[in-house]
Amino acid sequence: MPLIGVRFTPAVIAIMLRVLLPIIKNTYIGLFNVAPSLIKSAKEVGLTEFQIIRHAGLPNAYPVIFAGTKFAAILANSFAVLTALIGGGGLGSMIFEGLTNFNTTNILAGTLPVIGIALFLDFSFSRIERWLTLE
Repeated sequence: MPLIGVRFTPAVIAIMLRVLLPIIKNTYIGLFNVAPSLIKSAKEVGLTEFQIIRHAGLPNAYPVIFAGTKFAAILANSFAVLTALIGGGGLGSMIFEGLTNFNTTNILAGTLPVIGIALFLDFSFSRIERWLTLE
């Protein structure tokens, strides 16, 4: 905060930094848990390292990568609510305003869309994952 202040830009930076870990970690886990026999077979066929990753590693790592991406998207949605505390605005400001004023209507007006967005993200990423992994 001393470097970039408060409001929208630091909120976006905080959200981006927060969602990087699950995406990178799940991608790493997915790629390094590919069956060694599959990698050995790909090398024996004569594939380059890039081709092994492209044709053997990624298709087998998709489920783990998508689990991390889906989790990161839902995490970004929930973290966006918290960024209202540093002036990020959005639905979080309605929720916190309702909490400070004991106004249930404001709390619900901010919370229900956040829940709806989280459900939509989960459904959308599940559909995209199913579409990509069935090819």
